[in-house]
Amino acid sequence: MENNKKYRYTKQLVGMALRDGWTQKQIAEACRTQQSIVSSWKSGAAQAKEIQLTKLLEIYGPRLRRKAFRIYHHFIKEKSGDFRAHLIKVEGEVIFSFPFRNKNFCTQCHKESATCSCRQKGRKIIPTRKLVVHALGRGEFCVLIQSRLLKDEFQTQFPGTNIFVTEVAGHFKVEELLKFCEFLNPSKDTNQDDKLLQGAEYLMLQMLVRKSLLEHGYPLEGVEEHVGY
Repeated sequence: MENNKKYRYTKQLVGMALRDGWTQKQIAEACRTQQSIVSSWKSGAAQAKEIQLTKLLEIYGPRLRRKAFRIYHHFIKEKSGDFRAHLIKVEGEVIFSFPFRNKNFCTQCHKESATCSCRQKGRKIIPTRKLVVHALGRGEFCVLIQSRLLKDEFQTQFPGTNIFVTEVAGHFKVEELLKFCEFLNPSKDTNQDDKLLQGAEYLMLQMLVRKSLLEHGYPLEGVEEHVGY
């Protein structure tokens, strides 16, 4: 199934090789295809299968991936009791971001709506957790779990500093990624309750992560397909 996966950045990869002096004929020979196919890749009219681009990815893949990365952080407590920031650089495109554990805050008193006695209608929904997925290439993903740093009473009061701290959950293939998302089921008995989803969030995650994978060219089993002619 992985061999059929389309490479989303085919056009950029072929363009990089052409700017580096390759001809369309040479690319066709390296990818074991016809020059007319390479021409369609160059124009963006078609995408190559990732396995076809193996040689080009070996040469230009690292350079292409360097163009897309994000910096995350969390805090490490030293033996002295002080904290220091630890930076995390993750390459690859963010193909999925899912906010969860949303809370509803009053924009006047900044308290959670359930404990607010204000008559004002101003309310702001703020996620306290996020699940972020980077595509690292070759069917592998880096999964991150983010948590808001500030306490509830400061969520709307200091929006400029209302940042997330991040933990790396791991590197996964497609099936492993889906199993990890299933692990966040609120009905499961785990010791990570603060990271679990609540109610309908779990069902939405299962649907949306699969939708994102399909839209980014990752084939999945069990999908009902109606193919056009």
